[in-house]
Amino acid sequence: MNLTRCNQGHFFDADKHTTCPHCVSAPDQEKTVASESAVPINEGITAPAPTPAAPPATSLSNEQPNVQKENKGGSSFRSQVDDVQKTVGLFNVEKSAKQPVAGWVVCVEGPHLGEDFRIVMGRNFLGRSGNMDIVLAKDNMVSRDKHAIIVYEPKGNMFIIQAGESKELFYLNDKVVLSPTEIKPYDTIKIGASKLLFVPFCSENFNWNDINKEEEK
Repeated sequence: MNLTRCNQGHFFDADKHTTCPHCVSAPDQEKTVASESAVPINEGITAPAPTPAAPPATSLSNEQPNVQKENKGGSSFRSQVDDVQKTVGLFNVEKSAKQPVAGWVVCVEGPHLGEDFRIVMGRNFLGRSGNMDIVLAKDNMVSRDKHAIIVYEPKGNMFIIQAGESKELFYLNDKVVLSPTEIKPYDTIKIGASKLLFVPFCSENFNWNDINKEEEK
């Protein structure tokens, strides 16, 4: 017996077979599958074919356009808000401009020294709040809302000062004001730590009602 090993690793009797009977008897289909699914490394040894690499992950840079779009949307919204705020501001200016001035109070003592404040027709509220008509924001001794009220009454062409809703007192020419009192040119109003000098614009020499009557003619 002449035992021989073929290239495929099969052992057979060389005295009986000139070629490996195992290799010859294997189906053609099996050989084809084996040849396609294996890659020879060394003689008589096979290894599985390499697995294809997975596709690369999507780059984050592909998402940047969406982020930029969102940013653009935010900028657009911000600009719209700014436009609305500007419009409201202009409306307030126009609204206040329609109110003709009737007189002023000028701060001659206190945190607002040298500043002047307009008096218009009707009631003018004095206080620290920005909602007041005459805002004395720097004077912490002044009540926030409606410490006092200055009224210009156009029919009688007269100015009146009266207490507001505050429990704090104020003074006209160093006298406490407890009831509505007429104020005259260059009277002084002591409120909080501030002293205000009253300067009228409307008087016997000029009245907005006279102008309106002339326009109606």
